[in-house]
Amino acid sequence: MSEEQLVGSDVNALLHAKKQSKFFSRTQTVDSYGVGLFITQFLGWIVSKILAIVSFFLSMLVGIEKVLINLRVDTLQLFYWGRGNVFALFLQAISVFVLLAMGFSFIVGQGIQNRIVGKYDIASPALVYASSADTVIEAGSLITSMPKELKRSDTIEYVVTYDDTLGGKVLDNIAKDFEITADSIRWANNFSKTVQPKPGTKIKIPPLAGSLYTVLAGDTLDSLSSRFKIDKQTLAETNFLLPPYALKAGQAIFLVNTAPVVTVKKSTTTKRSSLLIYGSRGGTFTPPSGAKFLGWPVPSSGSVSRCFLSYHDGIDIYAARGGNPPIVAAAAGRVISAGYKCDGFRCGFAWRVEIDHGNGFTTLYGHLNGGSGKGIAKGLGIGDTVVKGQEIGYMGSSGWAYGTHLHFRLAYQGTVINPAPYMIDSKGCR
Repeated sequence: MSEEQLVGSDVNALLHAKKQSKFFSRTQTVDSYGVGLFITQFLGWIVSKILAIVSFFLSMLVGIEKVLINLRVDTLQLFYWGRGNVFALFLQAISVFVLLAMGFSFIVGQGIQNRIVGKYDIASPALVYASSADTVIEAGSLITSMPKELKRSDTIEYVVTYDDTLGGKVLDNIAKDFEITADSIRWANNFSKTVQPKPGTKIKIPPLAGSLYTVLAGDTLDSLSSRFKIDKQTLAETNFLLPPYALKAGQAIFLVNTAPVVTVKKSTTTKRSSLLIYGSRGGTFTPPSGAKFLGWPVPSSGSVSRCFLSYHDGIDIYAARGGNPPIVAAAAGRVISAGYKCDGFRCGFAWRVEIDHGNGFTTLYGHLNGGSGKGIAKGLGIGDTVVKGQEIGYMGSSGWAYGTHLHFRLAYQGTVINPAPYMIDSKGCR
């Protein structure tokens, strides 16, 4: 479908006329047929005038002849009918010329008209314009009716006026004038839901409610009809496609009452899924015991932004004074995970340290600042043992975090549980 654009002022003038007279119509014309019709009618007019003139002079001659006969004047009769006289030969010659002229004009005029009708494939000079109610017969296809709602086939350019802004719903006002939807105008101009163009702005107006689709390699009319749930005949008619309905890659197809296709481009970069840090110290530790064996993991801050909830699997602790305060082990144990791990929306906890305490309990410290020496204590890694209160990292906001804080989580035999009952001081969390 072509993307021909009309001059904005012309479109606005037409729309203004519609608003004033409450009458507005658009017709589809075929240029080549219009040319043929003009030439045919012009030649027909010339032939008709020639025939009228010839008929007039012929009737005059016949009248004169009748007058002469009725006079019964011997001299005049002899002068007109007499053999060898000049006037008789003159009148007879004119009569023959008139008859020949009439025949020649009819033959030539009919021949030219037939050539034009044949060249432009016009069945009749009167059948030139195809309105929304006309039936058009295409070569090699069944009889199809032009869709009544299709008043034009191209996307036009329109200049927003002050009247369009009344009420604040600019696109809704324009859409009503053009008998389409506001969403169709948004899609054609890549507008968001909140955009309301100002007076003087040039915007695109699609022919119908719907959106444009760019044909891809392998697309067919059947595949598009099946994919977008649009009748094949409707697709063909609204896009003026002719049999065998072949589509080309890059061709623009209008999809009636269909939202635009959003193509999601896959990232060409590879996101780092994990970066583990291994330790070298090793060592042994004594598993903690007692009902409350966990210490507070942020010595410099006791500020809690969120406790353990059904939808929140830990305690969030933030730095009241800002910065990236140090994080310490809540109990003795062995480091089983240290580094970066992307395991959920926006990579979840991202930089973290996880400690196995040897009694079925494990603790996790998430959203660390990131990097060895920046978020994880320098020299600390997987396999290293730690004691209670030993520095293991620094508070941060890596992963799915809104602001700098520590996510402190406790699990027993792999199941996440509320850490508050096992903490010596839970800072108000229960």
